[in-house]
Amino acid sequence: MIGKGITQISDYTFRYCQSLEHLELPPGLERVGYYAFEECYSLRRVWVEGIEYRIRDSKAPKPVRLVFDSLEVIRNKILSDYKNGRMDEFEYIDYQIAGDGYHY
Repeated sequence: MIGKGITQISDYTFRYCQSLEHLELPPGLERVGYYAFEECYSLRRVWVEGIEYRIRDSKAPKPVRLVFDSLEVIRNKILSDYKNGRMDEFEYIDYQIAGDGYHY
């Protein structure tokens, strides 16, 4: 659980927390930092004010969308690295991303 008064999650806060499965976010969350959830492969569920949301839920409140946007930055970098030859096919296929079952 992230405290109710918290308005931001700093860069790399949960980086490498591979066993992180769920988060309870404060409704006033305004910012999720760069790569805050990198390699959080198990993250699937997020709660805001006691309501569970899927990370990819387009109707989810802002805190959930911020987590999703943070994960999209990572996904886009991986795709770019692969397309630009900085990652080979096997690295690309094996790379797992947190959130709602994304696997690359």
